[in-house]
Parts: sequence; structure tokens; C-alpha cells
Amino acid sequence: MSPFSELPEFAEQSRRDDAVEFDDPTKRGYGWTKRSKKVKERDQNICQRCGDHNGNYEYHPLVMETHHIVPGKYLPKADARVDLNLVTVCGTCHSHIEGAHVERQFKETGRDNALTILRMLKEKEHSLRFLCRNLDLSDEEVRMTMSQLEQMNCVMSIGSARYQATCPATAKSAAERARMQLEFEQERRQQLETALENLRRQVTCNLDELEYALESGDVERLELALERIRDALRTTPSQQ
Repeated sequence: MSPFSELPEFAEQSRRDDAVEFDDPTKRGYGWTKRSKKVKERDQNICQRCGDHNGNYEYHPLVMETHHIVPGKYLPKADARVDLNLVTVCGTCHSHIEGAHVERQFKETGRDNALTILRMLKEKEHSLRFLCRNLDLSDEEVRMTMSQLEQMNCVMSIGSARYQATCPATAKSAAERARMQLEFEQERRQQLETALENLRRQVTCNLDELEYALESGDVERLELALERIRDALRTTPSQQ
């Protein structure tokens, strides 16, 4: 049995990571069209930044667009499309807030609850219980907002049920670094397994030769088999 047979299945984990689909703007299809329509209906087709809507422009209707506060390229599709992350804006406002800091976007699009929580966690880490106790919101509102902020990589758990604010782009970079490390470890383990298997074959072959030499009384053949076994054992897997 391989000495690594009971280690975690790094290859399977890597395949699962590869399967994560980010909300790439160039690959959005019918599912995005439906989600975008629902967001606009939720916001009553009113720009959440400037308040304009098609009723203000009878002869030249505004084109309303659905904007990601945290860009889809940083998040898996399901996380990128949570309610808090999507907002209806007009084309002009879209160009103004695209790529802006999350706090600014929350402020300019009326996401006051999320902004308050994010600023509190930016100043100091807090527990969910503390936030529920100290915000003028119901526990359900706090928990729901926190859940979506976590999906958006705007906050992260740091243990002991405490949270701190984080940067979505940095969080993605950290995830990419962890994935690269995982791939390196997977490749290294594969190399070690191959080297150990080669070593096992060499030793087994020479043990058979050693046994035959003992039975036949061939001293020269016996010494040669022993020397080959010593050479194989001196060559560690990391050197192969």
C-alpha cells in the first residue's frame, strides 16, 4: 500500500476547485438575463444611485442596467448574484461606480445596513452576536446581511464566531495562492509516490535475486544483490 494512500484526496479537491464557475461577464447567458430582470423589477426599474427612471424620459427612455457591486470575476456565480451584490442603475451611473470601492457603492446605492456593518468590522472585529445587539436592526436582518457580505468576500470569519472586513479582490488573490499551493502539493505527492513505487520495485527485484543467490550458494551474486539493495536505499525518493 502506498504510504500516501490515507492522505486527503488532493486531486479530487483540485477537480472540484476547477469546477467553480465565476460570474464572467463574457459568459453570461439566459440565466443572467432572468436574474437581471428580477433585480430590475425589485428596484422598480429605478436607478438606485440617482433616482432616475423611464418615466422621466418619455421620448428617450433610459436604459437600466444590473450592476455587480463586487465584480463577478472575483466570485462564484451563485455568490456574485445574491441580492445585496446586484443593483439597478442607469448607464451613466453604471460608468461612475464601476470598479469603485465597495463602501462608496453601498453608500451611493442606499445599502445603508451593509455599509454600517462593513464600517464597524473595518474598525474592529466583532461577533455576530455583538452586531445583533448593537445595531438598530432585527437579528434576522443582521444575519441575512452578514451572510451575503460573506458570500461577497466583504467580510470573513476569523474564528471564535468573530468577523472582520476584507477586500474582495484580496480574498480572491489569497484563494488563488492557496489553490496554487494545493496544486504544488498534489504534484509533489505524485512525484513521491512514483519514486517510492520505483524504489519498491528495485528492492523487491534485488531481494528475489538475493534469495536465489542464498539458495544457490553463489557468494559473488549474493554480494552484488546486497550492493544493489544498498544503492537503492541510499537513493532517497526526493533524489529520484
